Amino acid sequence: MRRALVALVLCGICLAGCGGAGDGVSVIPKGSLDYALPGETLADWARHGDQLSVISVINETRPVTWPGYRNSGGLVGREVTVRVERTLWRRTGVPRAGRVLHFGVWGWMYDDDQDPHSSRAELVAEGTTRMEVGRRYLAVLVRWRGGWMPLRDSAVMTLSPDGRVTSDVYEGQPSEGAVALRGRTLAEADTLVSDMAGAPPAP
Repeated sequence: MRRALVALVLCGICLAGCGGAGDGVSVIPKGSLDYALPGETLADWARHGDQLSVISVINETRPVTWPGYRNSGGLVGREVTVRVERTLWRRTGVPRAGRVLHFGVWGWMYDDDQDPHSSRAELVAEGTTRMEVGRRYLAVLVRWRGGWMPLRDSAVMTLSPDGRVTSDVYEGQPSEGAVALRGRTLAEADTLVSDMAGAPPAP
């Protein structure tokens, strides 16, 4: 599971303590996670993000029996394929992300880590959304080791059908940045992040 930047799971994380969000979803407490870069506020996004884009999820990997599952603690990752529909802001001098991106996100947790056929729950980090096929999101993207991915789970925000930022999350509160953009149009979100970065919006 490629979580090098999106989230570094602390050693000894107790996933058995994940809270239930209903509908087969388990929520990982914020205190169980550590991140490579700050990413909770608009200032963090403007300082560490490379571009703010509207993305749509067009595909995802499905859970399968994986080699060495008995040593995984029951955790299996997921990779999504997204299409970059529109970029609102981009850091000066940073190359543009490709039109189609692939990156790792939270996957599933099996009840029995010795049995790949046991029941499983979808995983999502507290105060964030779970990216799903067919949905559109506003995300702060960053380059990492030759690829692109969200700066953090908390820097991916849900959108309404009319394009307003809704910042819906599973349990807990969204990040400060997501709260600041909640209810905003894409143009307003563009202005807020661009002003914070001290740079004009990307053309």
